[in-house]
Amino acid sequence: MNMLNRTLSFRPGLWLWLFLAPGLVADGPQASTGKTQPVVNAHPMKFGVLLDFASYVSPVRPPFGERFPPQHNRIARLLTYTPPEKTLFKYLESLYDTGAEIIRIDFYFDPWLLQHSPDAKQRRWAKERLPVFDRVVKKIRKDGKKLFIADAGAGYYATFGNKNHPLPWKEFREAQKKEIATLARRYKPEYYEIVKEYSWYSDWGMIKERPSAEEWAEQTEQLCGIVKKINPSTKVAIGLIVQSELDAAVAKRVVGSACLDIIGVDIYSDQDIEIVKQKHFSRSVHEHGKEAWLLETWTGFVGSYGEPQREQSDAAWIRKAAAFAREQGMDGFIPFFSSHFFFYDMPPGWETVSQEKLDDLFTRFFDAKLSERTAVFRAFRDSVQMKAAR
Repeated sequence: MNMLNRTLSFRPGLWLWLFLAPGLVADGPQASTGKTQPVVNAHPMKFGVLLDFASYVSPVRPPFGERFPPQHNRIARLLTYTPPEKTLFKYLESLYDTGAEIIRIDFYFDPWLLQHSPDAKQRRWAKERLPVFDRVVKKIRKDGKKLFIADAGAGYYATFGNKNHPLPWKEFREAQKKEIATLARRYKPEYYEIVKEYSWYSDWGMIKERPSAEEWAEQTEQLCGIVKKINPSTKVAIGLIVQSELDAAVAKRVVGSACLDIIGVDIYSDQDIEIVKQKHFSRSVHEHGKEAWLLETWTGFVGSYGEPQREQSDAAWIRKAAAFAREQGMDGFIPFFSSHFFFYDMPPGWETVSQEKLDDLFTRFFDAKLSERTAVFRAFRDSVQMKAAR
């Protein structure tokens, strides 16, 4: 779950001006001529869902109390939860009921990285998790869905993972290439978001430095080349924070890339929507021969766990965001906290039960909740069905 405080290094409204202003969009021979022509998206918008509890799976966890306000600490324990395979499959099948054609997994690289950990417990954990991921992906394909992978680095890289981390940029750059190549080769996804918000990796404590836009642009081209060499049919994407100067500067440099297929934005506020709308994001991306996606959206960065009073407002937001993406001619739409399709409340005793008993408690709770459908589920399903009716 992407839960960073995105107030770091933001200047509202600036980045889309840098990225989308005519004549400033791209560097190099493929730069915009400055002419603006309306681009009509003749294809129905694709819909995807995040397989929430299969994403960001790691045995190491951040010290949430140091990063978030007290009201957000409720999800610190939830993030330690990894469903057993049977429950994960049931969760996946429940998501199918939305009608979405794409299943997204934000892979931490920990299960692969920790196969070689000096810690026997971590090695055992990795050995148990890897076959589960393989079977999840196999099921997604068998059930006729498309796989969307988003890179999320690794919890182990971050400050809380190991005393020798975060990684220096030079080491992170090579580690990211390895993980992108490993997952591209192993799963050959239909979609691969090779960078999930440029600012996020440093803010989350995975990189010791703050790499420049030029360094990230070079890394993007190399990562894209790795994926295309392994599987040329994979559509390669990047995701951008709407109000991040770094993301803006990188986007300006890579929008003309012949390798990239998709440029997406992550929208978490009305202000984000207004900026994307005013600067004609979709049209500018289409003019460069790319697909424009809304890759993440919700009403806040940490979900609404334990806040059932937010169910109706979250549902209204999903309808609004999906309608906005459609009106803007976007090619794809993926909301973030899909576990809220099934529950908002939390199991009794979850705050005080021992860590050892938490997984069992939450599995019994989650199994029961997967038969329910919240207002958010219905809002998203209605948006998908609206596409089918067009």
